[in-house]
Amino acid sequence: MYREMENILIREAKNSDANTLVELMDQLGYQISIDDMRINISKYLSLVNHKVWVAIKGKEIVGCIAGAITNNFYKKGFFFRVVAIVVADLLSTAKAGRFF
Repeated sequence: MYREMENILIREAKNSDANTLVELMDQLGYQISIDDMRINISKYLSLVNHKVWVAIKGKEIVGCIAGAITNNFYKKGFFFRVVAIVVADLLSTAKAGRFF
């Protein structure tokens, strides 16, 4: 699934995105190896209730959001729990995060 807004394309992450996602996580202070990131992406892609999307501007990944669809405990229904969200430093002042 693709969604485009103001030249930002949102798509599901791929294993080939691992290098850039490692760099984005590092901007938040989270250190992870490229191999571990690939493993995590693969896990998220294989589980129906886990999702990970990237934001692309031009040909560059400029953001990421990952989370899980889970049941509410205190009421009927489901919700999306965000476990990671990051926007590249160069876009953080341009409100790029609003696209997630």
